[in-house]
Amino acid sequence: MYTERRYGYWMTIHWSRKGLYFGAATGLMAVVLYEVACLKWMAVPWQPVALIGTALAFYLGFKNNASYDRLWEARKIWGAILNGSRSFGAAVLGYVSNLHATEKVSEAELQGHS
Repeated sequence: MYTERRYGYWMTIHWSRKGLYFGAATGLMAVVLYEVACLKWMAVPWQPVALIGTALAFYLGFKNNASYDRLWEARKIWGAILNGSRSFGAAVLGYVSNLHATEKVSEAELQGHS
């Protein structure tokens, strides 16, 4: 998982180079077979491609939205855990005292400065 603030263009190229190489090789092979080998039956009409592309865009948009919602929910839960632990720590420090102790200790020791 990448957790830095900026995500550069060249990082995308570097991490997806295998897919890029595969896509470029299959695309080049299709063009060579169509143009050089005269396999004209490989032609694909644009209407199904446009329809599938539109459906894919909607699908990926919804998946991206769901992923962002999960990320936001995780951030809210993590914030609640942090706030609860800070409140617990403050309460513990507030309740630790010499008030009901049988053996009194110094304030420095109570505050954790031994």
